[in-house]
Amino acid sequence: MPQIGIDFGTSFCSASWINPVTGRAESIRFSGELKIPSIVYYPPGESTPIVGKAAYAVFDNCRQLDSCEEIDAVMEGMFTGLKRTMRQGLKHYLPNGTKMRHEALIAELFRYIRHEAEELCFEGNKVTKVVITHPVEFEVFKKDMLREAACMAGFTQVDLLMEPIAAAMGYMNSRKMDSRNVLVYDFGAGTFDVAFVQFDDRGECRVAPSPIGDPNCGGDDIDRLLYSRWEQLAHEKYGRGIAAEEGRIDVSFEKMECTKQKELMSVRSGGFKYRVILPPPGFCRLEMNLSPEEWETLIASVVDRSIEKTRQMVERIAQAGFSIDQAIMIGGSSQIPQIAQKLKAILPVEPQRVMDLDVAVAHGAALFGAGIKIKPEATAPEPPQPPKPQPIEEEILPYEPAPDVMLRACCDPHHQRFGYLDADGTLVIPYKYNKARDFSDGLGLVALEGKCGFIDPKDEVVIDLKYEDAYPFSEGLALIRYNGKYGYIDTTGKEVVACRYDGAYSFSDGMARVESGDRKGFINRKGQVLFSCGMDRVLSFAGGRALMQHKGKWGYIDKMGKAVILCRYQDAYGFSEGLAWVRSLDKWGAIDPDGTVVIPFGFDDVHSFSDGVAPVKFGGRWGIIDKTGNVVAPNKYDGARAFSEGLALIRREGKWGYIDSKGDEVISCHFERADSFCKGLARVERDGKIAYINKTGRIVMVSS
Repeated sequence: MPQIGIDFGTSFCSASWINPVTGRAESIRFSGELKIPSIVYYPPGESTPIVGKAAYAVFDNCRQLDSCEEIDAVMEGMFTGLKRTMRQGLKHYLPNGTKMRHEALIAELFRYIRHEAEELCFEGNKVTKVVITHPVEFEVFKKDMLREAACMAGFTQVDLLMEPIAAAMGYMNSRKMDSRNVLVYDFGAGTFDVAFVQFDDRGECRVAPSPIGDPNCGGDDIDRLLYSRWEQLAHEKYGRGIAAEEGRIDVSFEKMECTKQKELMSVRSGGFKYRVILPPPGFCRLEMNLSPEEWETLIASVVDRSIEKTRQMVERIAQAGFSIDQAIMIGGSSQIPQIAQKLKAILPVEPQRVMDLDVAVAHGAALFGAGIKIKPEATAPEPPQPPKPQPIEEEILPYEPAPDVMLRACCDPHHQRFGYLDADGTLVIPYKYNKARDFSDGLGLVALEGKCGFIDPKDEVVIDLKYEDAYPFSEGLALIRYNGKYGYIDTTGKEVVACRYDGAYSFSDGMARVESGDRKGFINRKGQVLFSCGMDRVLSFAGGRALMQHKGKWGYIDKMGKAVILCRYQDAYGFSEGLAWVRSLDKWGAIDPDGTVVIPFGFDDVHSFSDGVAPVKFGGRWGIIDKTGNVVAPNKYDGARAFSEGLALIRREGKWGYIDSKGDEVISCHFERADSFCKGLARVERDGKIAYINKTGRIVMVSS
């Protein structure tokens, strides 16, 4: 499968592929260049963009225009810093009035890179697989945006990799070295990262301790400091700012003039005298004298932040019992002279600049995509870290589950009254209730004459039958309806959350969804509102994520109410055992809580994971797979249901039976109908008779 690696940078992008002749990572050249500007430009009235070097030429020429109106007309369709400006839900208006999502702009950049790769490297064959790099500190929603942009650009398999790790892999690929433990100092245009990567004899790597990043420490921040210096001079001499409109940032001046000055100061040891002409109106000339000492003072706030992060990493490495064999500096901003000097003071080895710093990250991404793996962290202990704050719901109301009572609700032969069976199938609470639910938290939900309450295993009423509706206990609280409103009680019957909601759901993952009028949100176990949500539909939490639906598509929010996996799937399940099934292009695949695809899309139907396995349908029949996607039981069944209490229902030739998590058929397929196991029993039907069986398949009670 043709695949490439992309280093998606704030100012520039680069890409690499694995040359099948040499077997090594090599750069993809764009019009002879190793990298392309991360710029997308839409000319006035047009819907097809200009990307990369051509867009940069328009951007550069913008500085020569005669009027503010002409400049504004160009800048209206100019989009730069696509990586640094990523925001949830961010949309832009094009000059022709079209509204465009930020992901779509990034997709135009990726689409251009993909097309060039296909033409230059793969003889026109489609490139469908890509590895895209990202900073260490990169929010989940931004990762989702990258994945979506890549899919919009035509990639069908998208993997993400941290930039400093990719850099180390690319650097080691380009030379034969004895170094095993490499510290990577990555000072780019938009962000700063520092990582410690260990290589084994086969060139595979692992990362320990965890990398450190700063999303607001990069070359762009230095450009902004220079811009502020010019802004001050403009006010002192002309009483105006650089931009014609006060308080506005002239992006073209910042990106063209300030970036050039930064690069000039990075390659010369002396000071310089720089002259600029301010944008219209008027013909305003400015000069700036900047000595090396003034330059160092000007940028110290940004540089020192990166040095402090590196010092913290060096301490972590030492505390973990490792040593640094080599330190490399990558990223365009790492060329600033005083950085190497300051690194020497805190590192045990001499830091080295990388000759191929523009492409090392892309090389590493290509290598990762080709199959070079990152091992789990080394066995040496992590240095002591301050305790992480516990979720609000755990701090407020700890929940200790009550011992499970193995009583199962069942109907009498005429389906008119409910009672309870024990695990042996003995009727221990007689048929006398209009409604009954299995015991939860030591209590059974029952109803008589339209009122609900709770009983104990001795059939004694513990919570009066006075509620209009009620649900079994979940995480120590039961949802009840009283006087037309919903609230929650504990196992003593105390009303913990007052009945004031128009709609509500049982607790899950320490949170419950509630509705009041048109407002929807989540509360904790004390009834405190954690956040409100405006999605079309939001379901209960599981595994730290809740399903949300917007405009017919499904995604996930975290416990802060933040969208962490964008609404882009046709259908989805809640998380179970760390994985969630999602459907895209009519096929199911499994993702982790970060949205990374763990099990590729390829199944026609699925059920949730339990005990490490899940029933799946492929090739028109059902089988069982584990959490790595390996087949545990072949697809030979006509039907299946999710695992419950270690067993799953399967159907063959019109009859139902049960299979365990190893794929062994423990109860043969001979029932016309069957339910999943609960409280050690399952309700089955055979030859027109209803019975209950235990997990050995033995009938313990015949209902009729």
